[in-house]
Amino acid sequence: MRTFTVVAALVLILGLPSPSTARSTNRVGATPTTTTLTVVPNPSVAGQPVTLTATVSPGDGTAGIPSGTVQFLQPDGAPFGAPQLLSNGQASAPAWAYAGTYSVRAAYSGDATFATSTGSVDMVVDRADTTTTVSSSANPVSVGGTLSLTIVVSTAAPGDVAPGGMVGIVMNGLDVSGPIPLFDYTATASAVVVRVPTEFVAQAGSATVAARYDGDANTRPSQSDGFTQSVTGPTPAPTPVPTAQPTPAPSPAPTAQPTPKPPTTATALSAMTATLTRALARRGLSALTTTTQRLSVAGPGTLVQRVYSPAASASATTSAAKPVLIANASRAFSAAGTGTIRLRLTASGRKAVRKGKALKIEIVSRFTNSSGADVTSSKKLTVKPHAKAASWAFARLVAPGPPTPPRPFDAFMR
Repeated sequence: MRTFTVVAALVLILGLPSPSTARSTNRVGATPTTTTLTVVPNPSVAGQPVTLTATVSPGDGTAGIPSGTVQFLQPDGAPFGAPQLLSNGQASAPAWAYAGTYSVRAAYSGDATFATSTGSVDMVVDRADTTTTVSSSANPVSVGGTLSLTIVVSTAAPGDVAPGGMVGIVMNGLDVSGPIPLFDYTATASAVVVRVPTEFVAQAGSATVAARYDGDANTRPSQSDGFTQSVTGPTPAPTPVPTAQPTPAPSPAPTAQPTPKPPTTATALSAMTATLTRALARRGLSALTTTTQRLSVAGPGTLVQRVYSPAASASATTSAAKPVLIANASRAFSAAGTGTIRLRLTASGRKAVRKGKALKIEIVSRFTNSSGADVTSSKKLTVKPHAKAASWAFARLVAPGPPTPPRPFDAFMR
């Protein structure tokens, strides 16, 4: 059994150079010695077995081979394992660690001839690579049928840890699920079964489906290949073609007069915003950037929509002030007609979404016509991070064979 003190850190993989070494010498009234400590391989990746080797040699060219023991020490100075007997001046011990950089030491005990000494080395441990796969329970699936997706994230060798980050479902390039937790599956893989909401299979069609893994302190992000999920249904009966009837001669029609279009109103802005608020209620914060809103305008002008948290300042509804702006969008209309907008997150917005907490927001929509007159609508609400959890059901994927006991996170052991 082998474990290692954990300090999670991100370390760039730099390849596998020659073993790293460091030396220090200590005279204690006898023949001085030098202890050299190496780690192979170094750097390694999370969970990968490594070998610590301490080599003790006379420090002043004196003949002879030191005997005695070497005690390997954790980064905090605590010993791990029992002292190891020197054999031909060397002692070794197996080890592994989670991602981070550790200063490991070896202390030589000395003997009747040779003095004590210590050596140290920085042990660098990278995050391990991962692979993500996603599969469908039914492809094609019938309209209104039951559909689930199985996501498995595996750690690539020589890494030997289970992925512990979040996954998500991506359809046609858009995140449609928000963060989904993984469950233990095997020692080096984690998985989850996701039941797809009924609205995604309500009508015939197809979508490209993939899964992404966000990574964690010990494993790197990855994304699966996409596949085409099809939803099939009965072909509608053709519409009967009516029998042609003789067309009477048209009567002279009066000259049509243009109907004046009503001005764009706050009610129209509120109706547009309602599309977004309903989506936020169903899907949580992920709906901010995946919801398309439509507005019909009476003439040329500019539509601006901003989302603030926790709420807009008193001046935000009439000016460009940005107290805590988390998302925004704009569209210019060159003439009367209908147009769409979709919000984009700001840096503050991305940070708020990553926190995964409920968020109080205010949506401020403003349309300014070509003469400079504007109309404004605002809506305050609290958005839950995963409001869709009731629709996206998560289940543990049961691993084959007996369960693997968890590995300790806080001690060295041989």
